Amino acid sequence: MWRYQYITRAMVEIVLGEENAALLTLASLIPFCERCGRVMDRIYIRILTAVCYQRQNNARWQEEWMQALDAVHEYRFVMPIAQFGAAVMPMLTFTGYKKDESFFSLLLQETRRQAVLYPNFLRPMPRLSEPLSPAEMQVLRLLCGNRSNQEIADILGVKVATVKTHVIHILQKLGVKRRGEAKEV
Repeated sequence: MWRYQYITRAMVEIVLGEENAALLTLASLIPFCERCGRVMDRIYIRILTAVCYQRQNNARWQEEWMQALDAVHEYRFVMPIAQFGAAVMPMLTFTGYKKDESFFSLLLQETRRQAVLYPNFLRPMPRLSEPLSPAEMQVLRLLCGNRSNQEIADILGVKVATVKTHVIHILQKLGVKRRGEAKEV
């Protein structure tokens, strides 16, 4: 069971934008998976490794990705890749799979279905230009609760102009343009 902790840890590291740490975490599992014949675990490791390399703009992602595709094709598995949805769509639509068009079509269809259900799966957290202040964090929490500027001002006991200033700073630090986008980050 510890191997699932490592895979989960690697996914968290990917979300945090720590691809090198995720690669190290995954690398520690490879000898075990190969020694024990853990096919599914090895597929997951290849998928996550490909995601890391692709996000680093390292061409090695294509080799890992094609090996993952070959492995799922061999067993006619769709879900090991499809469950990663939005996280693997760029790689899936970029490469295609020439060995079996019908299998690839099914894989693409299922991956799209997952991407629609979980559009932010393994999406990296934004890197803030600077951290949010405690007051900005309070405003952001209320903003995420669909509160208006007036409601936020009433709850925090400040002026609406102060809330508007905090919202402007929050949007700048998160690198977004609208309140709705800030809620999604």
